[in-house]
Amino acid sequence: MADVLLVNKVDSASAEQLRVLMVDVAAANPSAIVVRTASPVSLPDGPSLAGKAVLVVEDGPTLTHGGMAWGAGTVAAQQCGAREQVDPRPWARSRRRCVDTRT
Repeated sequence: MADVLLVNKVDSASAEQLRVLMVDVAAANPSAIVVRTASPVSLPDGPSLAGKAVLVVEDGPTLTHGGMAWGAGTVAAQQCGAREQVDPRPWARSRRRCVDTRT
């Protein structure tokens, strides 16, 4: 039904994933204009993350409602050479026991 389809985050997908998506899009709506766009991740100037253990706090609807396991914070940590991402759950404490223990 759309006249224009916006395919975002093409910089996060493999060539094969994009190929499959574009085949599906063409089959579903062959007359639509397809606009591809990237969502580059950047960090403000600050200390280097290279070789460091980092705690990444993610948020956003793709993660909280969309079921995605990681987001821009993880991408930024990887791009900046972080050695590892710290999992805070073993040390998390709550009086109400509302700590999310999903992996």
